[in-house]
Amino acid sequence: PNRRHGSDHIPIAAVFKCTSAPNLDAEDIALIHSINVLAQEQKTALESAERELNLQLAEIEQRFQEKKETNVAPGPTPPKKAKVKKGRPPQEVIDFMRKKRSIMKDMKASARKQRHDL
Repeated sequence: PNRRHGSDHIPIAAVFKCTSAPNLDAEDIALIHSINVLAQEQKTALESAERELNLQLAEIEQRFQEKKETNVAPGPTPPKKAKVKKGRPPQEVIDFMRKKRSIMKDMKASARKQRHDL
C-alpha cells in the first residue's frame, strides 16, 4: 500500500485471444505413433523380464526354505518368541538380487537410449 494505492490489492487486467490448436502433419503423427509403439514394447519387455527374474528368485528362495525345514531337528518346539529376527539371506539370494538389479538397470538404460535416439 502507498498514497496512490491504498490497498495491497493492485487491480490488474488481462486480455486473452482465442486461437485454434495447430494441426499435425503426417510426419508428426507418424513420430507420435512410433514413440507410443516403442514405449509399449519397452514396457512389455521390462515387465516380462521382471516376471521371469521374480520366478527364478522364488525358486531359489524355495530351495533354501526346503533346506531350512529339513535341517530342523524333530522334537519339542521351543516356545515362540515375541519377535524373531530373520537374519541375512543366503549368499546365492544376495548374488541373484544384485544380478537382477543390474539387468533391470541395463534394460532401463537401453530403453532410455532408444527413446533419446528416436
